[in-house]
Amino acid sequence: MTLVNHKPHFSPAEAQELAAEIFGVTGTVTALPGERDQNVRIITADGDAYVLKIANSQEDKDLLQCQNRIMDHLNAKNSREGAGISRCPHVIPSLDGDTIITVTNELGRSFFTRMLSWVPGKPLAKIRPHDDRLLENLGVFFAHLDLDLADFDYPAAHRQFYWDLNQAREVVHAKITHIKNDARRNLIALFLTGYEDRVLAKKDSLRTGIIHNDGNDYNIMLSSKNRWGWQVEGVIDFGDIIHTQLINELAILCAYAMMDKADPLRIAGKIIAGYHSVYPLTAEEVFVLYDLICMRLCVGVCNAAEQASQAPDNPYLSISEKPAWHLLSQLRQIHHRLARYIFRDVCRMKPVPTSKYISQWISDNSAKFSPLTGNRLTKENTIVFDLSVISPMITAGAELHHSVLLTDRLFSEMAHKGAKVGIGRYNEIRIGYVSDQFAEPGDERPRRRTVHLGLDLFMVEGTPISAVYDGVIHSLANNDKPLDYGPTIILSHQTTDGERFFTLYGHLSLDSLNGITPGDKISAGQIFARVGSSDCNGGSPPHVHFQVIMDMMNFNGDFPGVARSDYQRLWNSISPSPAGLLGLEDI
Repeated sequence: MTLVNHKPHFSPAEAQELAAEIFGVTGTVTALPGERDQNVRIITADGDAYVLKIANSQEDKDLLQCQNRIMDHLNAKNSREGAGISRCPHVIPSLDGDTIITVTNELGRSFFTRMLSWVPGKPLAKIRPHDDRLLENLGVFFAHLDLDLADFDYPAAHRQFYWDLNQAREVVHAKITHIKNDARRNLIALFLTGYEDRVLAKKDSLRTGIIHNDGNDYNIMLSSKNRWGWQVEGVIDFGDIIHTQLINELAILCAYAMMDKADPLRIAGKIIAGYHSVYPLTAEEVFVLYDLICMRLCVGVCNAAEQASQAPDNPYLSISEKPAWHLLSQLRQIHHRLARYIFRDVCRMKPVPTSKYISQWISDNSAKFSPLTGNRLTKENTIVFDLSVISPMITAGAELHHSVLLTDRLFSEMAHKGAKVGIGRYNEIRIGYVSDQFAEPGDERPRRRTVHLGLDLFMVEGTPISAVYDGVIHSLANNDKPLDYGPTIILSHQTTDGERFFTLYGHLSLDSLNGITPGDKISAGQIFARVGSSDCNGGSPPHVHFQVIMDMMNFNGDFPGVARSDYQRLWNSISPSPAGLLGLEDI
C-alpha cells in the first residue's frame, strides 16, 4: 500500500470548521488537488487566502516540521537579504501557537494538519507559451532556491523516498510490472540502462544537499511581468523535499517543462542556462543531466501506474502521465551525447571536449595530409564561392530549384579564373536549404538548418577522390532524397595520440559504393571514390561535401551536414573546420 491509500477525506464543511476552530480562519472553501494529502483553499471575507493542508495518516510529523522549517528559512532569507527565492508559503500558527495540529475524523483516524498562506499567481501549467525569458527565469529562480537551501539541513530530509532520483533504479525495478504495455516497458528499460551505465558511476562525485524535488508546472506560480510576459513569483508544496544530489532539482524542473513541447532539448537548454548563470554546474553534473531527466519521467510513469492501480478515482495521480510518455518517445530519438553536448554548450563549456585537441592536431599536421583531389589546393587552382544568404550568385529564384542553372554559373566562374576546384565555405549560412528535410519542429516556429558544416569542393563529374589520411571505412550509404548527399562514404581515423575522428565524403558517384565494406582500410592518398553527377548526388552541382566529425552518435552512412543557427557553436564543435586536412587556411 502507498501513501495515496491513506489520504484524508474531510468534507468541505468539516474542513471549514477545522480552519475556523483551530486557526481562526473563516471563509469559503475550495478543494485543491493533491497526490497524498487533502488540500483546501480558504478565502476570507477580506480577500485573504490560505491553504489548509491535512496530511495522510501515515505522514511523519518530523517531515512536516522539516517542511515548515524550510519555508521559515527561505522566508527569513528573503526578508533579510531581499534576494533569493521571492515567494513561498508562510506557516500560519494555530490559535494556540502550534504549527502542526492533530485532528481526528469520524472514524477515529488521526491526521496532522497545517495552515499555510496562499501564494498568488497562475501556475506554470496554465500559461502558454513558455517563451525564452520565462524559461531562463525558471532556471534562475530554482538556482536561487537551491542556493538559499545550501546552508539548511534537517534530519528528516535524509530519508528513503520513491520520488528521490537517487533511488530511481530501485523504484523502477519494483514498479515497472504495473506497466502492462510491452513497448512501454521496453522503453523504460532502455532509459534505465542509460541511467545505470552513465549516472551511477558518477553518483559519488555529484554535489548533494536538500532540494525542493518537485518543480512541476502546478507547483510553480507566475505573475504578469508586463503586458507581454510572465515571471516566476513563487513555489509551493514542499512535501517532496529530500537530501539528494543537487542536480536532481534541475533534472526534475526540466522534465516537467519539456512536456508538450515540439523541441524539448531547446526548452531544457534555456532553463539550464538560467540555472547555470546563478549556480554554476560542474562538468560531472552536466554529464548526467540528460539521463536524470529521462529517469525522472520513467519514475513518474512507474509511480503513476502503481498509484492508479490503487486509487483509480484520483485523476491527479495521472495528470502528467500522457505527456510524459510522449516526451519519452521524443527523447528516445535523441542520442544521449548530443543532449550532453547541447547542455555543455548552454553552460559555455566546450560542447565536445576532444574537439579543440583534434582541431589543433589537424592544424599542426596540415602539411602532412594527402591531397583530396590528387593535387594540393592553392590560391592559383581554386576559387572560393560565396553561397551565403547575401550571395549575388544565388537568389531566391531559379538557381534554388534548377541545379543546371547553378552548375553553369559556378563552373563558368571556375573556367573564367582557370580554377580546377571551386570551394564552398565552411560555417556559411546559406539560402539554398529550402526543402522540408532541413526544417525541424519548433515551439514558436520551425527551426531551419542553414549553417554549412563542411567544405564543398566543386569539380568535374568523375574526378577521382583520395583519402587525406589513413583510416578505415566506418560506413557508406546512398542517401538518395532530393538535396541529400547521394552516395556517401565515411572514414574513421585516429590521431597519433589515439584520439578518434571521422571524415565524410558526400555527393559521390554511385559506383564509389561498389566493392567496399565497413572495416576496409583506406590509406592516405588512395583513390576510393569519384565525384558524382547531379542525377545521383541529390540534385546538386557536381562536388564533394567534405566534413570532419568528432562523434558519429550512431549515424551510419549519413550525418547532418547543415545545422541550425541557434546551435551553430555546438555543431562547430561536433564538426570543426576541415580546412587543415586540405592544407587550406580556414575558409
